[in-house]
Amino acid sequence: MELKVYASEIYEDGTWQTERYANEPTVAPPSVDTYEERGYVYIKPEDEPESKSDTFSDIAWEEIVPILRSFMSKNAGRIPNRTINQLTDFADNIENELNMTRIDKITRERKNLYFKYRDAILKAEEAIEPFVEDVLQQEWAEALETDYKPNSTSDITWIVNDVGKSWGQIYPEEWVDAGMHDFAFDLHFEHKPAKKYFKQGRLKYLLELEEPNRGTITPNKGDRYDVLRNDILSFLSELKDELENSADCETLSINPGQSKKKLLRTEYKFNPGHEDEYYETLKQAVDDLAPIVRQITQLLQTKDYSKYARKN
Repeated sequence: MELKVYASEIYEDGTWQTERYANEPTVAPPSVDTYEERGYVYIKPEDEPESKSDTFSDIAWEEIVPILRSFMSKNAGRIPNRTINQLTDFADNIENELNMTRIDKITRERKNLYFKYRDAILKAEEAIEPFVEDVLQQEWAEALETDYKPNSTSDITWIVNDVGKSWGQIYPEEWVDAGMHDFAFDLHFEHKPAKKYFKQGRLKYLLELEEPNRGTITPNKGDRYDVLRNDILSFLSELKDELENSADCETLSINPGQSKKKLLRTEYKFNPGHEDEYYETLKQAVDDLAPIVRQITQLLQTKDYSKYARKN
């Protein structure tokens, strides 16, 4: 019986263990010729090559574990506990060793691949940031106006802002017409065309109501900022189930995090580093949250927020 986990079967001189064992009459005393019937077994991990010699029967360690566990289950109470414990430890060790062997093998393969292509990887890594800054941040707005025009543009005129930055703003013209700026509200959707998220294949799309002093503030129910914020959060909570069912996003959170300005956050996935998929996913996000526009427009049109005090 030849047992293998890590080692190769081949010797340094190019000969094979199993072929030598099959033809060697005195591998160990007494001579194998002493036995009229004999068999040779080669036990190895399932994904390793089979034995070179046809004389050996190949068995995978993975086949042995269920046999051991079945034997112990059927013979519980009929064989000594010490034997059960030893067989249990043996089965556990096989599983643990095989798992560690695979992890080690995969780790080594990845390490080897990294150093084989290290220079190319480093050059590619260095190219990501200038690409994001010079292309993605500059061209996302044009993409939404041309090849990746949202379906919602048929009844919503979208305005874009902050092109060329690590964030980009999108909001409907309806909000401006409804007096958003007259009420001193800075309300918009925002995405993050940044290196970090482009590498990860994650697109964040948020609804934000900027705080008057651009910092975290203490709630004051009497001022217009908090009144609008609470009005929006109220109907968003009512629409959450509907949005989760209709939006093609990975996550959707209302009133996320500690920052008061974030009213809604969605996150989408795309193939990391794929420019066209970023634009396509941004288009999807714009359309998914378009239904919110009508509700907010109605709030701005029907409620006089100017009667509430402005926060300094």
